[in-house]
Amino acid sequence: YLDSKRISGLSTDIVQTLSFEDDFSSDNWTNIEGSSVGVSGGVLVYDAYTGGGSAGDGEYRDYGSVLSDTFLWRFKWNATTIAKGGNSPNNEVNISISSNISNGSSANDAVGFLLRVNSSNKELNAGIWDNLAPAHSASTNTVLQASTFPSGTYYCEVIRHSNRKFTFTLYSDSNFSTSAYTTTLTHSADLLDLRYFKVTTQHETSADSANDGSLADFKLYNGATSLTAKPTNVQDNSILVEKDT
Repeated sequence: YLDSKRISGLSTDIVQTLSFEDDFSSDNWTNIEGSSVGVSGGVLVYDAYTGGGSAGDGEYRDYGSVLSDTFLWRFKWNATTIAKGGNSPNNEVNISISSNISNGSSANDAVGFLLRVNSSNKELNAGIWDNLAPAHSASTNTVLQASTFPSGTYYCEVIRHSNRKFTFTLYSDSNFSTSAYTTTLTHSADLLDLRYFKVTTQHETSADSANDGSLADFKLYNGATSLTAKPTNVQDNSILVEKDT
C-alpha cells in the first residue's frame, strides 16, 4: 500500500469457500493395507514397485460426508520416477475420490487418475470407475498419454460439473493456467457416494517398472465448478498504479 489509497500490486483470495484442505504437515490418513503409500516429510508418498501384489496397497482420508454433484478438487503431483521395465506386467498408482475404503482389487465408484507403467508404456488415464476396482481400466476413460508420460511436477484438477460429467486437467504451473493434458468425460449412469480421498498401488507379479512419487496440497471446493479471485483487503476507491513516483 502507498499513500492516498494507492496500491502498487494486488494479492488475491478465492471467493469460493474452501471445504477441505490437507497440506500433509501431519498424518491424517488411514492405512488400507501394505506400506507402499503413506504420509512422510509433508507429502503423501507412493511406490508402486513395492506394492502388495494383486490386492494392492493404499491409504485413504474421509471427507466426512458424501460430496455434492458439483465440486472442484486440486492437488500437486510430483511424479518422481516413471521408467519402463523389462517385463510386461504393470506397476500402477490410482489417485481418486472413491465411494469406499477398500483395497485396489475391490469394486468402487470413483473419479481420478490411473498411471500404469510396464515394459511398453508409461500410460496416464483419466477415468470414471463405476463399480470397478481401481486397478482396472475405468468404465469411462480417456488415455491422456498412451506411452510416454514423463516424470515431473503437475498441478491436477478434477471438476465435477454434474453427477455424471467431469473434467480432468493436469497443469504445468502452480497457477493452474497452462494445461498439459485435459479431457471431459460423461458417464452413462449416476455415481454413488463419492466421499473418500484414496490412493492405491498395484504391483503385478514380476512387474519391474518404476512408478513412484508424491502428492501434496489437497484442496476441495464442494459445490463449486470454478474459482474466482478477488483482491485481498483493498480499501474502497483505491487506485492501482504501476509505479510509485
